[in-house]
Amino acid sequence: MSLLKIVIPGFLIGLFATLITPIVEVNFAFGKNTYSKQTTSSRQLSEKDLKKIPKPKKYNKTQNKKNQAREQYIEKITPIVLQEIKEAKEKGLKTPFPSVVIAQMTLESQNGKSDLAKHNNHLGLKASKKYKGKTAKYYDDEYDKNKRKIKSNFMTFNSVDDCVASYIERINSKKITAYKHALEKATPEAQIKTMAKKYATNPNYAIAIIALINKHDLNKLNEENI
Repeated sequence: MSLLKIVIPGFLIGLFATLITPIVEVNFAFGKNTYSKQTTSSRQLSEKDLKKIPKPKKYNKTQNKKNQAREQYIEKITPIVLQEIKEAKEKGLKTPFPSVVIAQMTLESQNGKSDLAKHNNHLGLKASKKYKGKTAKYYDDEYDKNKRKIKSNFMTFNSVDDCVASYIERINSKKITAYKHALEKATPEAQIKTMAKKYATNPNYAIAIIALINKHDLNKLNEENI
């Protein structure tokens, strides 16, 4: 009896192992794909999850529209900038690099679409206390004692040409040393970095201008203007 008890369990174990081995091997070989299919088909994405999925086609179209609008704007203002720089030189004024002016206009006016651009102010030129021309009030980067944004007086112009001419006259001011030193720089990058210290409060202003210059290959205009 004791021998029978030992033989039967061993026999059954061997038989059971023989029967399930193919099943185990099949599941081991294809188990990964089966698991993936089950999780993919059974899991339902929530609306929140669906919103997280990027939509590259839609994003690219938007970016293309922005780039196209920017390029059209640059093409439109380039001859104006070059002409005003030429006339300023004839008057004996020091002039900035065309690439710097065009990049600033592009950034400041949001490709010519900003509210301030409706007044032909494409360079964010604020009106000084002595300025007697027409002005327009808009929120800028100035705050009151309670840290609330306040509106600033900006210059308005009859044309974009007048805006560029006024800009060149302003940066020729001997009272502002940052502009004076900027006009002495040998490269657009050095010029805008120096000018930005007085021209803008945003610490990344010069970086943004340089990025626009490089992206749209504006430095070639500097060579044509020499």
